[in-house]
Amino acid sequence: MSTQSQGQFTLLFVCTGNTCRSPMAQAIASTLLEEKGKSETIKVLSAGTFAWNNSPASLQARQVMLNQGLNIENHKATSITEEQLHKADLVLTMTENQKHLLLEMASDEVTKNKIFTFKEYSGDQGDVVDPFGQDEQVYYECSKELRAIIITALNKLPA
Repeated sequence: MSTQSQGQFTLLFVCTGNTCRSPMAQAIASTLLEEKGKSETIKVLSAGTFAWNNSPASLQARQVMLNQGLNIENHKATSITEEQLHKADLVLTMTENQKHLLLEMASDEVTKNKIFTFKEYSGDQGDVVDPFGQDEQVYYECSKELRAIIITALNKLPA
């Protein structure tokens, strides 16, 4: 059962370790939804395909977000589960490979039909490159790319 039937739409961002791209996307999307007055109706979560549960967001991701007035200091990585896939109303992966992993994990067509790559859902193609292990400038560029894609994606979500 999706959470949308309970009045709240759940958007789930997925990357590999849930320490860089997906927590940054979660923070950016949550803030934009709050600014639009939609934070009560749209819940934003994140997870990773190969996450070490409870790991913090990377230092560079935390710093880049802080520089933009966003705080992910308390983020704890979560490994994706089939239950999370089933409960989410929309699942956006950072890469094509992650999408294929989730499609294999999904046990039904309804769940499979709500899994897209982030860029695919926004009308583009390609992957959001993983900044893991790179310097802060690479994380900043990634956050700019995420913000641009998120703005497009949020406009496609139900009112």
